[in-house]
Amino acid sequence: MKKSILISLLLAVALVSPLFAKSKKSAAAEEETIQSDVPEMGVFSDWKKVRSRRIDKIFGRIRIRVLPGRGTFNIGAVNESEKTISILSNMNEYTSTYFSLRCGKKIYKLHDSADVKTKARLLDDKVQIIYSVNGTADVLVEFIPVESQYGEGYDVLRIQTTVTNTGKKAAEFALKNVMDTVLGEADLYHFYTADNVPIKSEASFRTMANSPYFNSKNKAAWCQFLLDGADVTPTDIVALGNYATVDSSTWEPDMSSYRTFDTVTSYNNSAVGILWPAKRLSKMQTMQSVYYIAFATDGNIPFGEEFINLKTAQMKNSAAAAGIIAGTKKQNDTSKVVTENQEQEEVSEVISVSKEQTKTVIDEEPSSKNLPKELLTPEYVEGLLKRIDELKAGDQTINKEELKTLNDELDFILSIMRS
Repeated sequence: MKKSILISLLLAVALVSPLFAKSKKSAAAEEETIQSDVPEMGVFSDWKKVRSRRIDKIFGRIRIRVLPGRGTFNIGAVNESEKTISILSNMNEYTSTYFSLRCGKKIYKLHDSADVKTKARLLDDKVQIIYSVNGTADVLVEFIPVESQYGEGYDVLRIQTTVTNTGKKAAEFALKNVMDTVLGEADLYHFYTADNVPIKSEASFRTMANSPYFNSKNKAAWCQFLLDGADVTPTDIVALGNYATVDSSTWEPDMSSYRTFDTVTSYNNSAVGILWPAKRLSKMQTMQSVYYIAFATDGNIPFGEEFINLKTAQMKNSAAAAGIIAGTKKQNDTSKVVTENQEQEEVSEVISVSKEQTKTVIDEEPSSKNLPKELLTPEYVEGLLKRIDELKAGDQTINKEELKTLNDELDFILSIMRS
């Protein structure tokens, strides 16, 4: 009897042991998955090795804080006493400032959706957050500090977003950025126009061409939201209003031009909403948006306007130089068509076609006379080199065309300066 009981117990153990082993193995695998700290994220699969640690980094006059697990962020200005003045609300783990993505009719609040996984990382020259919307899109947000004046330290923040369609088919995408601003809540007015005229009630703008930026400020700090000019992406709507108005469940906030910044439920709580135009993307196609924020503290005025004007001029000069380079190459390519063995009639025909194709191209050999004088200065070349370095540090796949143009321009200018 005892023998049969012992055999039964041994059989039971033998049957149950594999189940325990399997359970233990599954738990270990699950733990390993959690520790590996994320899934692959579309074209940004290298993010799977990044650990989710809190990011808190100061770049010159700019402080960027990110909570990777939630995908939330905060931006502050650092004064001369090295004290940080937040320009965005730091309450509730920064959740009142966020990006939203619209795919078709569905809206994803990127830091607050079960369908979205987030990661963040700190690089030498920027901070990145990626939001991966399962089977729909990857949204990369980059905070890139830049200098308004060369050698004076970081005082402008470039906020660049890249949306990649990771779905199985083409779809329409749009992006929105809601920022819970706080500087104006300690001032007489929440916002001011580029001409420093106070904005006394909620307002929305379909274009920022007439007033390319707006100010948010108080005695401690001043920032400019730069939304037009240079490489800034044209906006669809810019909304300045009470947070309850801007933080809308609908894609576009319901704005009233004569409603104050206070509501029954939300007093003295201002916010900014930036919406960019929708775009249809094919599978793995991308769209990008860019804007800047300029900072100042201790009673100083930000150099945002000067920065964006200089950058606009540099881009125009680059385009002019690129046109001259392209024209020169075109002339050289056309000359190769003519060979000594061709009949005179054929030569005449080629020359005629060549003249027709190059009417807008300068006929002279490239020289300093063909270029604006601003391009032939050490300062401009330094700026060009700095922009090339910025592009090389970023995603060269996205910036490939601009990088090539700038390198061509640099080679061309240097050859002229040497001659």
